[in-house]
Amino acid sequence: MLVVLARHHHGGGSPPSEAFGFREDLLTRDYIRYAEDALVDAGVRVVVVSGVPYSTGKGVANTMDADVFVACHVNSGKYKTGCVFCPASSPEDHELASLVCTALGDSCPELERTRVWECKPGAWTDDALGTINRVVPPAICYEPFFINAVEHAALRHDEGLRRVGEALARGILEYLGA
Repeated sequence: MLVVLARHHHGGGSPPSEAFGFREDLLTRDYIRYAEDALVDAGVRVVVVSGVPYSTGKGVANTMDADVFVACHVNSGKYKTGCVFCPASSPEDHELASLVCTALGDSCPELERTRVWECKPGAWTDDALGTINRVVPPAICYEPFFINAVEHAALRHDEGLRRVGEALARGILEYLGA
């Protein structure tokens, strides 16, 4: 089994979000490390693609015949919801998103709620869809918490990042039946 995890790349001069002295790209890197460790411990091969456009990560997933692709982020804005985005047209993607979303909610009581958002072209979810469209394996965009939410403070630190990463891994492993 192969899982491709892609860390967010801010192209076009767009800097990573920052709040409370934390940077989105570094928080994402750290929770990916925990997800990768848990997946490898379960016998899953993991490829982490970092610092490149999503088209590169999606190409890796397609070329390597991956079983799962995850575009990994930390969100920024006014909400307090852990989000997992998936293409609206795919039952496999929705199943993966639902399992990851449930694991996230179970692991992170700081989250007001967790939610699966189905992405459709031209809708407000279009940015998330751009990170996961045109990927052959089931694909999700994982935005587990908001960098600027005071309520999510614990998730910005090592123990919280561990829970966020391990939740991602648990959902993936359940989806893969591993």
